[in-house]
Amino acid sequence: MLSKNNLNIKDFIQIVKKFEPVYIQYRNKSAQKDKIISSIKELKGCTNTKIIINDHFDLMGYCDGLHIGQEDIKKLQISLNINEPANLFKLIRKLHKNKIIGISTKTNEQILQANSFDIDYIGIGAYKDTTTKKIDKILGKNISYMAKISNHKTCAIGGVKIDDNIKNIDYLAICSGLLKTH
Repeated sequence: MLSKNNLNIKDFIQIVKKFEPVYIQYRNKSAQKDKIISSIKELKGCTNTKIIINDHFDLMGYCDGLHIGQEDIKKLQISLNINEPANLFKLIRKLHKNKIIGISTKTNEQILQANSFDIDYIGIGAYKDTTTKKIDKILGKNISYMAKISNHKTCAIGGVKIDDNIKNIDYLAICSGLLKTH
């Protein structure tokens, strides 16, 4: 998203800090590990905001937490030879006691299953259509009910705008929408 908008990490932090974010999620599915580590270190040097890495369990040591999608939960279970997702999160918590752990959800069933996980929050989405990812289903107003059935803090993801006010949602994940504000 940054390169597409011709921004570097320092430019991005200047935009983001106006909004006093609780977390910044670093998501890079295509770069080499050394580039990701370098970017995380640069981010950490530019802000006191907690940095959460997307999907890279092996890089949690460089960040304040991990956010993991449903497909990547399954991949991680296979790579670590763990049958139950609840056991996966027990292991992650054991290895990274003080780290923030969150997952993506898009169905009531996933939320109810996540209620038994040792995690800090769930992302629920997609709230609206987005250009940053292919969306199968848009949740719209259903997201408020879905958030209500969660035992964890909730974050609206997918197409969220800075001025969205969504009942039962604790956090808003605002991605490309922030870049349109500068």
